[in-house]
Amino acid sequence: MSRKCIALAIVLFAVPAVVHAATVSTPTFSKARGFYDAAMSVTISSATSGATIRYTTDGSAPTASSGTVLANGGSVTVSTTTCLRAVACQSGLTTSAVQTHTYLFLGQVLSQPLWPAGYPATWSKTHPPHGPWSPVGTDGDYEMDPTIVNKYGATTMKNSLKALPSLVVAMKISDMFGTVYQQEPGQTIVEKAMSMEWLDPADPASNFQIDCGIRSHSWAYAWRCFRLKYKSPFGPTSLNQPVFKKAPMHPTTKTGFDKLILRSGCGDKLWRGRQSTVATRGVEFRDEWLRSAFRDMAGVGAHGTYVHLYINHLYWGVYNLVERPDHSHCALWYGGSNSDWYSGHHAGDISGNDDRFDSMVSYAVSGNYTAVKSRLDINNFCDYILLSWFAGLYDWPQNNHYYANRNNPVDKVFWMQWDGDYTWELSSSQTTGRVHPSFWPTPQLVRPGDPQSPLYKIWHGLRKNSDFINDFSRRVDLHCKGSGTLIESKSKARWDSLASFLSPAMYAECARWGDSHEDAPSPLTPLTHQHWLDAVAVGRASMNNIVNEFIADLKKYGYYKDPAPTIPAAPSGLAASATSMSQISLSWTDNSGDETQFKVER
Repeated sequence: MSRKCIALAIVLFAVPAVVHAATVSTPTFSKARGFYDAAMSVTISSATSGATIRYTTDGSAPTASSGTVLANGGSVTVSTTTCLRAVACQSGLTTSAVQTHTYLFLGQVLSQPLWPAGYPATWSKTHPPHGPWSPVGTDGDYEMDPTIVNKYGATTMKNSLKALPSLVVAMKISDMFGTVYQQEPGQTIVEKAMSMEWLDPADPASNFQIDCGIRSHSWAYAWRCFRLKYKSPFGPTSLNQPVFKKAPMHPTTKTGFDKLILRSGCGDKLWRGRQSTVATRGVEFRDEWLRSAFRDMAGVGAHGTYVHLYINHLYWGVYNLVERPDHSHCALWYGGSNSDWYSGHHAGDISGNDDRFDSMVSYAVSGNYTAVKSRLDINNFCDYILLSWFAGLYDWPQNNHYYANRNNPVDKVFWMQWDGDYTWELSSSQTTGRVHPSFWPTPQLVRPGDPQSPLYKIWHGLRKNSDFINDFSRRVDLHCKGSGTLIESKSKARWDSLASFLSPAMYAECARWGDSHEDAPSPLTPLTHQHWLDAVAVGRASMNNIVNEFIADLKKYGYYKDPAPTIPAAPSGLAASATSMSQISLSWTDNSGDETQFKVER
């Protein structure tokens, strides 16, 4: 047999290396971002020889083919509030990253006109707090009302604008008002690119800038809420700045946020009850009060602070900057990665596997308290329910709640407070210091969707279990008696602290939004700082004798039992050793499983 030999020729081809064009050096500015009161010349330079600068002042990002051309090292005159954005470019090289520096001239801010050039006269598809979504929209309202400015004077107003850090959004006008400003829940939400700057007049060293994304948040009120997203392709994947280090409650130097919410006050705006009584006017910190109280009680929840918001060169008012308490918030604060967590809210699942949560709800509905306790943080749940009733959370439980549990490793479900802008007597139909009617033994539904809420299902599944009511009663005792978190003096102290923090900034807020009507922005006689103080006083008075009234209402429905005199479990392994003539060291194992304290007597 003959053999055939087949020769296989292998031809190697040389593959040229990919060559990336060098990037033009990032432009630098001769003047730092911040507050100014006199015209100045800002020089913009790139270290790349022969580079050309392009810049914008309308908020949009310049490119190699858009923006005003400026010679490298050239200067721009800045005499009014300006978002100055620049890139450096050169043929054959990659254009530099955009650099943004905002210069705030507070004297000019005080004369902000009703309809500034280049901005839409109508805000498409915005709606009022009480009315339906309008496809027509409302008249735009950009003005700093001269009545308020003149009433308090330039010095007070400028100090008001410096009472909080300023957060400046710089972006294309059409992206903001053609897309972001008109988006509603249920629609396809579109994120747009923006620059965020932080300008703190009390601490200029902390000023920073970051590129990120922005989208709408909540309903399209005239005073819009926003969600800031730190993600690719907009910029870095986290904000590594301690924006809550000066927060009025629970300040923290924590960093690493992948999103933040800019809340405008929503239903807690001062002028929300313009046509009604002072009792229905907002104070703009009810939401922060509720979250702060819950962190004091349960140790979990979103942190928040306040800023003056600017959109490009326009002042937009006082905003509550706050974390969104979802899976990434939980991973940041309580450990693990985002994928280790399940989170959900009033609209359903947000992220992660919901099996453990769903099984917990099913066990609760069937009344299996033993199984529920292995899956639900009972103390947290009781704290969440009693605070929501105590403060009169109104648009709830079909709405406005977040929950989470860790799946890796497995841990229990817990709740976090969210959206308390209808607490403390803002609405005539709410039940401050009372059991919410949807949770009565014979429920009187406040909202038709309440029975679909997991909160509703869990409570009504467990309320007939005496052990659960005993556990709930112990949490009421802990927080509402003695030196508890919700005793009247502490509730009022929290209210007073937030009011004191926000008060200096409210002069500017009144000038920006004080002439607004609850049905649309309109040229009405503006509400003043005194109107705000009056509303603060009414909200505070809602807390008078609130604890006694609350406990009486709990007893009325069988939801509170006076604590029986019990002897706590004795400590085991008790050991004592003398460390000196005057000191004895004690050690033991705590068998109590709750907040029982042991008293050692000589």
